[in-house]
Amino acid sequence: MRKSIDTKIGLVVLNYNDFQTTLQFLNLAENISLIDHIVVVDNHSTDKSLEVLKLRESGKITVISTAKNAGYAAGNNAGIFELRRKISPTYIIIANPDVAFDEEFIMESLECFNQKKDAAAVSGIMLSDANFNNPKTAWKRPAYIDLILSNLLILRKIIGDRTNYTNEYLRSDRFVKVDAIAGSLFIVKNVDLLHAGDLDEDTFLYEEENILSHRLHDIGKAIYLASDVNYYHNHSVSINKSIPNVGKRLDIGFESRMIYADKYLKISKIKRMFLKFTYRIGKFNYLTCLRLARLRR
Repeated sequence: MRKSIDTKIGLVVLNYNDFQTTLQFLNLAENISLIDHIVVVDNHSTDKSLEVLKLRESGKITVISTAKNAGYAAGNNAGIFELRRKISPTYIIIANPDVAFDEEFIMESLECFNQKKDAAAVSGIMLSDANFNNPKTAWKRPAYIDLILSNLLILRKIIGDRTNYTNEYLRSDRFVKVDAIAGSLFIVKNVDLLHAGDLDEDTFLYEEENILSHRLHDIGKAIYLASDVNYYHNHSVSINKSIPNVGKRLDIGFESRMIYADKYLKISKIKRMFLKFTYRIGKFNYLTCLRLARLRR
């Protein structure tokens, strides 16, 4: 599908203390002709990121900064608001700075929107060298039991991940309907994102994809995977740089999991207490295994 004259595509990329990765990303994204405007959001970096990134401003690139680092959702929302002010986009690309994609990715996504009238968000197959992190391209929206299994990784390894789609399903059609897609790179209709209330700023990091899935589902919209295109994700490079402490990353992830459980699954107090209990056990086991693995090296 060709892009019409009236179609405007904007891109938002979030930076926090990692201007080197963001500059590499801009060198790629700026040359994609289908993208009309790029907004770089410096999420209150503590290094010289804002100063360096400001030098990359052009007619196609705007760099803004936030008053504080309120997390992934709030930072991206700031960029989304700026895009709407600048170009009133038809579609918005949300991208991590550690991804790489091309024009074919965008063209195939536009074709999905054209064919699937209920489509609100689209992504492609994620490629990554970080196989140890088991990065997912798409998954089923997690229920309460899946949150418990997320806490107890050893048990989940035995039982299996109930949120997984089979590879056969994800490759079963050109455009495959899924519950959730990875937040590292996706394209969303501006009007649907606005109707859904944008990204939930109660979370700092993680669970954004599951929450957006709920919000889009609630307004009768769907998410699709374009199985014929892919993108590369240097998985968690930016996150690991900005939050090097593993225990802190686990805690932030669990706080977001609790927000998802409370607001979107509407769990009871007893279920909430059990979720916290299993997290404490899971965190202890995970960090213990990590220490033993490091000692064996």
